[in-house]
Amino acid sequence: MRKYGVSVSEDLLKVLSETKAALSARTIERDSALKELKDKVAELNKTKSGLADTNTQLALASRSLESNQKDLSLTRELLTETNVALLHERQQVQEATDLLQTKDEENRISQLTIADGKAELQHRHVDLVERSAQLASSALELSRITAELVILNELSESKTVELEKRNLQLIETNSELNELLRQRDDFVASLTHDLKNPLIGVNRILEAILSGGVSPEDQQPLLQQIHSSNNFMLHMIWNLLDTYKHHSGALVPQLKQVNLVALLHAILGEFSFHMASKRQRAKLEIAASFPDIQADAILLRRALFNLIDNAIKFTPEDGYIEVFGEFDNETVRLSVRDSGRGIPFEQREKLFEQFWQGKRDVENQIGTGLGLYLTKNIVN
Repeated sequence: MRKYGVSVSEDLLKVLSETKAALSARTIERDSALKELKDKVAELNKTKSGLADTNTQLALASRSLESNQKDLSLTRELLTETNVALLHERQQVQEATDLLQTKDEENRISQLTIADGKAELQHRHVDLVERSAQLASSALELSRITAELVILNELSESKTVELEKRNLQLIETNSELNELLRQRDDFVASLTHDLKNPLIGVNRILEAILSGGVSPEDQQPLLQQIHSSNNFMLHMIWNLLDTYKHHSGALVPQLKQVNLVALLHAILGEFSFHMASKRQRAKLEIAASFPDIQADAILLRRALFNLIDNAIKFTPEDGYIEVFGEFDNETVRLSVRDSGRGIPFEQREKLFEQFWQGKRDVENQIGTGLGLYLTKNIVN
């Protein structure tokens, strides 16, 4: 029973709670409705106040309307008078318009005439402009053609000058080649002659010795002559080989200490027999204390040999050859002087050219035209 009683109380509380909630909701709805009603009452009051103002304004407007009606009546009278005046003015305007139309027609005819004249002038102007444009275009084309002709003429003249220059160069080169070919032919002929004759002489001496036709005491000068002749031929061959080495870039100096005094004495000693055969005298002026120099001994010997050989070759019998050595401020100067006839001025520029030789007016000359050429290149 106690349990049942508790259950009834809980249900009752639940019902009461729901009822309270419903009442609260209705209270809120009522308050909202009251608020809306108050707002409407306030709006009605405003509307009422506005109606009162409106009535006042309507009364004022009615008075203003009556005044305006009076003004309107006066305005109508004025409009009637104005219309009459306007009608009169319109008639005058119409008359003026008719007159203007007549004038306009005359002006239109005049303008048409002027327009025709302008059109004709414009047509002529356009025609002149077109002709001017054509003339200008023709002038430009003529200028362009003239400029092209000038350029072509200049190019032609330049090409002509260039061709003439090249032709002269070719002629000069051809002349130089012909001269080189001539010198080469002379060189081959000279070399053949200069090698053949000494060999024939040597061969004859050897044949005489071998046949027993020469006594032992007479053989010594002949053997010395063979030795001297062979030395000259060897130097000719060495000059030829060194020249080709120079052209190929294989002639490279090997520097070392060289006793120049001893070298000059040795070279003059090699020429002693040949000079004695021509009754030539040799003189060496160089200090015994002359310092050693840095040089390629073989090439230096070749250069000095060629200089002295050239002096002996072009010095007549009973002549002399002098060799001088000077040393000053680490500079060595060697010079060779002889009593020969010398070299003509016009031939001096050819003196160091390859294969070139002076006139052979001295008997038994042996040479290739390479000695001084090689000497200059060795010194350089």
